[in-house]
Amino acid sequence: MNKLLLSICIPTYNREEKVIALLEKLKKETFDYRDIVEIVVAENPSTTPNNDILKNYMDRNKIFKFYCHSENIGFSRNYYFLLNSAQSKFVWILGDDEYIVDGGIKSILEMLQNNKNYNHFLLKREGYIKDYENRVPIQTDYSDIYGLNTNIKDILLKYNKESCDSFLLSDLMFISLNIFKLSTVKKHYVSRYKEVISSGSPDMFYSDGLFLSLCMLSDGLYIHDTTSILSNKTPGPMAWDSIKHWVTVFLIPQLIIDSNNTSFDTNFKRKLLKTYYSRSLYFFRLFLYIPKENRKVIINFLKIEDIIYLFLNRLLYAPKIILSFFYRFILTKIKYQ
Repeated sequence: MNKLLLSICIPTYNREEKVIALLEKLKKETFDYRDIVEIVVAENPSTTPNNDILKNYMDRNKIFKFYCHSENIGFSRNYYFLLNSAQSKFVWILGDDEYIVDGGIKSILEMLQNNKNYNHFLLKREGYIKDYENRVPIQTDYSDIYGLNTNIKDILLKYNKESCDSFLLSDLMFISLNIFKLSTVKKHYVSRYKEVISSGSPDMFYSDGLFLSLCMLSDGLYIHDTTSILSNKTPGPMAWDSIKHWVTVFLIPQLIIDSNNTSFDTNFKRKLLKTYYSRSLYFFRLFLYIPKENRKVIINFLKIEDIIYLFLNRLLYAPKIILSFFYRFILTKIKYQ
């Protein structure tokens, strides 16, 4: 009988020293839990001068499962390969340059064991720029409001605040912060994989927690309250700026429309989209940033009265934005005079 609780799956490419440092840490952290934890590494063939280092390390450490592809299959396909290779109840795709805090694995396993009914877990992290000693907490302004148990649908529907989207969706994009129930994520992900590969969209995006979270729209999300991972990324949502308009004002609504969740009838989807586009300038951004052929998917789904409401509602909101901008501008001038 399979007792495995967690598969820690690490895709890697040209980072032999970093992934070995991570594996050494995981070896210590999982020593007492090897009956319920497996560690799987899948490498796209290295092009560095020391390309045998990882293979030699794996030959000496048979506790890890190791796969080296015969050719570079790209990140998304490697991610998908690891999902198919996992044998546990839950799967955690972990970046090869992350750092696990002392006791981090124990904390994660306790969370999973006590909340097996959830399909998705969002981990808490701290960030550092140059060294671990100067790390700082990452600001998240969604967990205090929703506590530990929530789902993406409720956040989109109930919490009309753009900063929440920015921080939450940024963390969901961070692959290493997301743990999924394997059976659920396969059900959602496998069905979309061919579309993903042929879409022409960025290879990385369709392999991250945000995409999977949106596919699992109304499944339970558990937000962990204990730091378990350190990240060498600058704190905050800046990393996601390059595609945020595409994601927030088109992809999320499209996934809502495409959702096959039985509790989502057409009227509910329209209500959800109407509420979602009522925040900040999302409705206007749909026309500013999204190509016409993609925009038509959203416009054709909404009723004409929804479009009129959103247009007038956001038009009345515009003066508030302008006044807020000038208020902050004046305060800044006063502060630095």
